[in-house]
Amino acid sequence: MTQRNPEAQGPSHPFNIRMRVGFDDVDYARVLYFARVPHIYCLALDVFFRDTLDLPWPQMFKKHNVAMPTVDLQVTYRRPLRYDEEFDVVIRVLEVGNRKAVFGYEMRRASDGKIANEARHTVVFANYESWESITVPQQYRIALERHLPPETPDTTH
Repeated sequence: MTQRNPEAQGPSHPFNIRMRVGFDDVDYARVLYFARVPHIYCLALDVFFRDTLDLPWPQMFKKHNVAMPTVDLQVTYRRPLRYDEEFDVVIRVLEVGNRKAVFGYEMRRASDGKIANEARHTVVFANYESWESITVPQQYRIALERHLPPETPDTTH
């Protein structure tokens, strides 16, 4: 299902995972069904947390009592992906706030690198039992902040 490029991972690079459009991902028009896109982004985010941040979700829930419910998701669709077509999911950490994190996603066709769709996803950190929002736990803040893009100097002044 997935293939990672370990050379293109880490704080100076966005997370990237190669995937393929499955038979159960397409609609009657034989293209990636729009509602499957957030699901695929969630699968890739799970791998990012497990393999790159070393914070697997079962540990997040059971050991750390932390959840990350989605509070906002905006997806822009640019071009279709077809059955059996390979694509790359690119994940960037865009922001780490006091109680939230914002991720940027892209699905890029493997054949030509063109963006099929892109998204902005905001999660809030919450207590897994009570679902009350919490401050981003330090362990998660440190791991996520390592993947923020480097700051660029402000040249507007």
